[in-house]
Amino acid sequence: MKSPVFSYKFLIAGFIVILLVSGFIFLKTKDAGTGKQTITKNQVQSLENMDDYLNNPENNKDPDFAVAKKSLEDGDIKGAIPLWEKVVKKEEVRSTTNTGITLSKPKINSKIILAQTYLQYGNYYYKEKEYADKAIKIITENQEDDDYGAYGMYFVGYAYEITKRYDDALTWYEKGLKVSSNTDKLKAIFKNQIGHVYDLMGDMNKAYEYYSQAYVLDDKNYHVAGNIGRHLARIGSFEESVPYFEYAIHTHDLALRSEIYYTLSSIELELGGLRPDIDKSLLYARASIKSFPDYPMGYVALARGLYMKNDRKYDKEIEENLTKSIELNPNGFAAYKYSALYMFDKGDMNAVSVLMSKSNEVLDKDIILMHNISENEKRINTRDMQTMIILDKINKEGKGNKELIDKILTNDYFKGFIDLQKKRVNNGVLNVYLK
Repeated sequence: MKSPVFSYKFLIAGFIVILLVSGFIFLKTKDAGTGKQTITKNQVQSLENMDDYLNNPENNKDPDFAVAKKSLEDGDIKGAIPLWEKVVKKEEVRSTTNTGITLSKPKINSKIILAQTYLQYGNYYYKEKEYADKAIKIITENQEDDDYGAYGMYFVGYAYEITKRYDDALTWYEKGLKVSSNTDKLKAIFKNQIGHVYDLMGDMNKAYEYYSQAYVLDDKNYHVAGNIGRHLARIGSFEESVPYFEYAIHTHDLALRSEIYYTLSSIELELGGLRPDIDKSLLYARASIKSFPDYPMGYVALARGLYMKNDRKYDKEIEENLTKSIELNPNGFAAYKYSALYMFDKGDMNAVSVLMSKSNEVLDKDIILMHNISENEKRINTRDMQTMIILDKINKEGKGNKELIDKILTNDYFKGFIDLQKKRVNNGVLNVYLK
């Protein structure tokens, strides 16, 4: 399972995009934007800030509510679910008369919190479909369309998105777009999410079209800027992507900031050809960890940068960071991949084989990762494993096998692994295995 420990701020931040717009239900870990709110009250049942809801003295008089709130503050994702289920039921009871006639629909705030908790739990425990369905049901059950509001529509769409039911996700995001048709900042949020769904479906051009539309509507939206940066980086336009990331890094969302620092750390290893700025990559990696210590890829980035240094004095730090990443997310393929590369440096082919197999196993079971990315990473793992097997064979045979050496150095299939080693200080393992 993935790590079940998470912070209240990380839960409330949501998964991809929840920005603050005046009069909408939003949270303190996101950037506080402004902008007119034209959504009618019956479209958004609760217009107060989510913090106002959680800190409302009247709500906190209820001991069940206070305990449920504390579960979020403590990061107890498993314990939070039954507690918030109880709060939702109590709010439903309060909204009816003794005769059972509904006076007003229950506040959707508690349902939104419960839905987010379901989605987080499903994500961490690899039960995405089961808990996404619970999230959809808790928001939509016994509610009319107008009662969802854009916020509810967002989370229904997101629940469908992370379980790869993309047509349904698009339907709900488009509903949200219609509800927010008079508010540029909200329109930007939904256009950005629609673009992200197209990204997941493999239509990068359509995705970029929506990201660009979102950016025109709100060029202060850090998430939109980040998605444009990612798109440019994925098509190899690394230098063009950097300004978007450098802008997005100013977000108040520490989890997003950490992710962007990680991405910049990766980009630095792509710039400069075979002579990347490893120190700058490490600087970004450390900033990623500092921004959000619970983001596992920050530790992968730091271990990767130290691996690029190709110096045994960093062994302990590499091991500590890879271990930390796996502790935070036991199902992160990259940590196992770099652990395998590190163990190859140490000459332990048995460990290399086990770790690469684990990396592929994780890629096979992760339903959230884009399918094309998952398949590509498995192909890279296969290539790198084959390359290491050949290099190990050359090393054991005394480096006299010219045919194998020529194959490894001239065949484009092995180029990715060979170039990675050439980017390392002193050509990485090539100085050991080929000289």
